[in-house]
Amino acid sequence: MSFAKFVDSIAAFEAGLISDYYYLSKASVADVFPELLADIFHVPLLPDNQEVDVNIWVSPKGAASPLHFDLPDNFLVQISGRKLVVLFDSAYAEAIPRFQWHTAAHHISMVDLGVPSEARTSLLKNAVPLIAVLSPGDMLYIPPRWWHYVVSLDTSISINMWWQPWFRPYLPRTFIAQCLRTLVAKARLTY
Repeated sequence: MSFAKFVDSIAAFEAGLISDYYYLSKASVADVFPELLADIFHVPLLPDNQEVDVNIWVSPKGAASPLHFDLPDNFLVQISGRKLVVLFDSAYAEAIPRFQWHTAAHHISMVDLGVPSEARTSLLKNAVPLIAVLSPGDMLYIPPRWWHYVVSLDTSISINMWWQPWFRPYLPRTFIAQCLRTLVAKARLTY
């Protein structure tokens, strides 16, 4: 599908003309839009020689990624539209039901946070979420193995940067957790 048809499909979905939507997810900027690489800033916190996987995400209003975790560190940068991000500290991993470790979906929860259910209620009783709404220009750090659920509140364009830091062993886990809590404290919502 051409990118023009993809954009048309988002408009048709949001106008109610079609019932299914397409979601451009985890598309490597270097592979799909190499001309954009020059416009993506280098994160000052990272060494100049830090290898970073840069991806683009384009979605219509209402598109969601399931509750999941990633192994690399992640900076999520909102370019256009808004996104709701629900995060759970990796310390709550035992409270989050997930698919079996030997499957390809081992990093995905069986709980759909977008649908009220007994499993969702139980999860939210046993794990405290951090909630943020990202607007254009916002950047959120998502630590490795932190569970997160993301939903587009508007038609949305995001860039994410996955990286493996050399300094992770030197940063106490509590320091990273406190940095994240401080970052989202102003945007905290009741979920």
